[in-house]
Amino acid sequence: MAVAIAATLVTSLAAAAALLPSGAATAAPGPAPGSSTRTVLTDTHVDVLSVGVAAGRLTLHTKADLERAGTRLYPGDVIVNVEDAARTTVPDDPAYAFLGAAGTEAWIAPETRREGVVWPGLDTEGLAAGAVDGDAVEIALTEATGPGRVEVWSESGSGPERLFSGDAGPSNVLEFPAGAHRHANWGFTAPGRYLLTFEVRAAIGGVRQTASASVRFHVGLVPPAVATTTTLTAQPAEATADETVTLAAAVTPADASGAVEFAAGDLVLGHAEVDDGAATLETAGIPLGRRTVTARFVPAWTDEYGPSAATPVTVNVRQPGATDDFELTGLRESYAAGDTLRLSVAGYVLGPNQSVRWVATSPDPRQEPVTLADVSRPDPLGLERVLTTAYDGWLLRAEIRTGSAIDATTAPVRLSVGGTDAGSGEPITVAPIEANYYWGVEVPLVASHREPTGGETLRWVERTAVGEVAWRDTHATYGPVGAGPWTVVSNFMQYKEFALQLRAADGTVLGQSAPLRYGLTMRSIELDGLRELYRVGERASLSASVSPDLGDGLDYIWELWRGGGDRLLLDGGAALPAAEFEITEAMQDRTLYLRVTSQATGQLVGYVTRPFNVTTAGEGDQVLTMAAIDGHYHTGTPVSMDLTADPAPASSDVARFWWKRSDWPEFRQIPGTAGLSHAVIAEQALDGTQIKADLVNADGEVLATTTTQTIHVDDHGAPPPQGVVVEGVAPSYAAGDTAVLTARVSPPSVLTRYVWRIQRPGDAEPVVVDGVSGPRLELPVTPDLDGAAVSAQLTFDDGRVYVTSLPATLTVDDTGLGGLAQRVVASLPEGQGALVVSIDPDDDVVSMSDFELGVAGDRWSSAGELRPVTVTDTRASAPGWVVSGQVGDFTTGAAVLTGAHLGWTPLVAGQAGDGEVRPGDAVPPGLGAGAGLSVSSPLAVAAAGAGFGTSRLGADLLIEAPTTLVPGSYAATITFTAI
Repeated sequence: MAVAIAATLVTSLAAAAALLPSGAATAAPGPAPGSSTRTVLTDTHVDVLSVGVAAGRLTLHTKADLERAGTRLYPGDVIVNVEDAARTTVPDDPAYAFLGAAGTEAWIAPETRREGVVWPGLDTEGLAAGAVDGDAVEIALTEATGPGRVEVWSESGSGPERLFSGDAGPSNVLEFPAGAHRHANWGFTAPGRYLLTFEVRAAIGGVRQTASASVRFHVGLVPPAVATTTTLTAQPAEATADETVTLAAAVTPADASGAVEFAAGDLVLGHAEVDDGAATLETAGIPLGRRTVTARFVPAWTDEYGPSAATPVTVNVRQPGATDDFELTGLRESYAAGDTLRLSVAGYVLGPNQSVRWVATSPDPRQEPVTLADVSRPDPLGLERVLTTAYDGWLLRAEIRTGSAIDATTAPVRLSVGGTDAGSGEPITVAPIEANYYWGVEVPLVASHREPTGGETLRWVERTAVGEVAWRDTHATYGPVGAGPWTVVSNFMQYKEFALQLRAADGTVLGQSAPLRYGLTMRSIELDGLRELYRVGERASLSASVSPDLGDGLDYIWELWRGGGDRLLLDGGAALPAAEFEITEAMQDRTLYLRVTSQATGQLVGYVTRPFNVTTAGEGDQVLTMAAIDGHYHTGTPVSMDLTADPAPASSDVARFWWKRSDWPEFRQIPGTAGLSHAVIAEQALDGTQIKADLVNADGEVLATTTTQTIHVDDHGAPPPQGVVVEGVAPSYAAGDTAVLTARVSPPSVLTRYVWRIQRPGDAEPVVVDGVSGPRLELPVTPDLDGAAVSAQLTFDDGRVYVTSLPATLTVDDTGLGGLAQRVVASLPEGQGALVVSIDPDDDVVSMSDFELGVAGDRWSSAGELRPVTVTDTRASAPGWVVSGQVGDFTTGAAVLTGAHLGWTPLVAGQAGDGEVRPGDAVPPGLGAGAGLSVSSPLAVAAAGAGFGTSRLGADLLIEAPTTLVPGSYAATITFTAI
C-alpha cells in the first residue's frame, strides 16, 4: 500500500530590475514599443528653445513654422538641419578667429532670414509678465558634442558678440528677458551630427529652478537611417508543450537601440530590449505544432536605425507523450470540384469533454473566418467535405476545444480547388454571370430548364460559401425576385453560393443548377475638406465623390454617430454630395459616417467613416481628443482608442488610458499602453465600460483630458464565447493528498476573479470554497471528496457570474488514511509490523534561498535543503521500500512556475543496519528541457531484506527559473509516497 506525506517549499524573487546586472537586456510580454521619428527642421524658422512656465515649473520646447506657425515640439524630437546652402568660409578678419583660420570652411545658419537655410533663434514669449522673478531667465550652453566646434554669436556695430561657445563650457550664460524673441548666427566647423545641451535658470516665487534640454543639429545632408540586420536562433527546436524555448536574436550594428519582437505566426510571444546587439526571450507560449517563429527589430528612432527582420526559424512543439507532430494530415496538392476532402488531426489525443471545431479563413481579408457547419466526421479528429470551387484558396485549421475554450489550434493548410462546379438531377443551366459586381447594382439571372408541371416549382436556394453544406430557400425580398428571368441586388448574395432548384409538388428536389457566386466590391468614396480637429463655433465644409462615377441617382446621408445608436443628421438631411454645418458641443465624441445609396435599388453603394474630433478648448490650449468608438462591437473585434493631441506631445509627455468596467466603482489605468493609440479586444464582460485618456508631462502634471465614452458589446443574445476548463485533476487521490487544480479560460478575458465550488455526493447544491479568488485551488483531499464535482466560475469583481466550467470529478481511492497531511501511517495486519513515513509537523517548511542571477545571466537560481524525512520499517519480512517525491507548481498570486524547474540530489542522513539503503538518482532542474521533480522520482530505495528499522532521508534542492520570472514569493508543495 502506498502512503503519502507533504511538505512546503518557499522561495522568493525580488523586483527583477533590482537584481539584474546593469546594462542587462530585459524581456516583457506583448509587442515591442513602437518607433519614434524625429522631425527634421530645414529651411524654416525655428526657436531652438522656447521657454515657458506651467503649473509653477519651467518648461522647454522647440517651436517651428511647419503647417502651422509656432508648432510646439519637444527638443529631443527634432533635428535642426543646417543645410549645405549654409556652407561658407571664415572671413579674413581677426574678429572671427574663434571660428577658425581665415578661408577655412564653416556652416553658418544666419542671424537674418535667408532662403534655403534654417533660421534658428531663442524665445521666452511663453513667459508672461511676473511669471518668473525679475522677468528674466538665464540660458546656458552646458555641453556641445559633435565632429567640429560650435559657435553662436550676433552681429553688432563693433563686430561679433559671442553668445555661446562649445569650447567655453558652463560659462556660456546668456541673460534673456521674459517675453522676448532673438535670433543669432549658429556656426559649425564640420559637417555631421551635433548635440547641444542647454540649461535654463530662473526663480519663481523666490525658489530657484532649472530646466535642461538637448537639441540635435545636423550639418549638411541628413543621412538615411543606418540599415540593420537581425538573425534568430531557437533552442530547443523540438519541444513539448509548456517546455521553455529560448529565442535569441542578434542585431547589427551592435549599438542599435530598440527592441526585438518575437512571434509565432500571428501570435506575439513577447519582446526584449537590445543590449550590445543581443535580445533574448524565454517562452513556453509557442503553440502546438510546427510553428514559424520570427524576430523583427523595432528601432527606438527611425531616423537613427532602420527596422529589420530575421529569417524565420521553425520550432516543433508536441503534446506531451505524442510521437507525431501536431498537424493536419491527408491534404492533397490539388482538388477538382466535386472531390471529397479528407483531413485528420495528427499528434493529439482528445481528453475528456474535448472536441474539434473546423475553421476556414477566406483569401478575401474583408471576410470574417467561417466555422464549418454540417461536418461529416469519420472519427472525432477527422473531416470529410465535398468541395466546390468556392473553397479555392481558403485556409483550414482545426481547433481543439473544451466547451468553448480553445486548447490548441493546428497550423492552417491551404486548399487548391479547380475545375467546374456541376449541378445535380435534371439539367438546369443558369447563364454565366460576372465574377465581380459593385455594391448596389442589379444582377440579371437567366436560366434554362424544362417547364414545371403538375405542381412542380422553381425555387432559389442559398448557403454560406464554404461554411455550410445544407441548402435553404432564399429570402423573398433579399434574394432573387421575378418569375424568370430574375434579378438580385448584388449586396444580398455576398459570401454566399446560390442555385436554382426544380422541385416536385412534395418538395423533392428533381434538379439543381451548379452553384453560383460572385465577388463584391465597394466603390471608392473620397472625402474632401475634413480637418483633424474642429473647435466649437467653427464651420465645417465637406464634399464627397464616388469612383467609378455613377453620375446622378445617388443619395448622400451625412451623419455623426455615437455609441448606443445616437445619430446626428447633418446639413438637414439634404442628401447632397456636399455638406456645410456649424460645429457645436453636441458633436463631441462622434464619428463621421457618410452613406451613399442608389436611388434605383435603394441599397448601399458605399460608405466611409472618419474620426471627427471636436474640442471646446481655445486656440493655443493643449487639446487631447479621442476618436469616437463604434456604436457597438461584437466579441473578438478590436476596440480602438485613437488620440489626437494638438499641439503634438513632447516625447517626455505620456498618454494614459483609463477604463471603468461595470463592476468597478472607479477608473483604473489600462496597463501596457504606449503612444497615442491603444486597442482592447471586445468581449461581453466589457459591455458598459467607460473609457477616457489624459496627457501628462514628465512632472506628472495633467495637460489635457478627453471626454468619457462607453463601450457597448452586443452579440445579439449569444452567450459569452469564453469557456473555463478545470485542469490538473489526477486519475485518483489518497486521503491526505493535496489536489492542485487550475482554471483556464479561453479565449482570454479581462476578468480575473474566480469562484470555486464543490458539490459532494449527497449535497443538494455546490458549496463555495472560501478564501480563494484566483485560478488555482489547492484542496486537501479527504474521504468525503470521493465522487465530488469541482467547478470554477469566472466572475466580475462584484461577484456576478460570467461563465462556469464543466464539473471535474475527484476520485479518492484510499479512504482509510483519515486525511492526515503531515504524517501518514499505513498499517499492516497485526504481527507483521508497519511502515511509517513521517515529517515533523513543526519542521515541514523548506525555506529556499532568494533567487540569484546565474553567472551567465540566463537564469535565476535558488537553493535549499529538504527537511528530514523519517522512514521506520518494523515489518519482520523486511520486504524493502521506495520513497519518492513529486512537487506541484510554485505560485505567487496569479504567477506560476511549474514544478519541472525543481531538481534534487538525494542523500541518506542516517540508517540502521549495514548501509543498504541507497539514495535515489540526482534529478536536475528542467529549465529548457526535462521534467525535473514535476514527475515522481525516488528519494531513497531499500531493496528486499534491507531498510529494517529507522532511516533519515534528505536532499539538496535547486530551482532554476527563466529570467522572465515574475517577482514574488513562490511556494509549492512536495508530496512523498512510500511503497
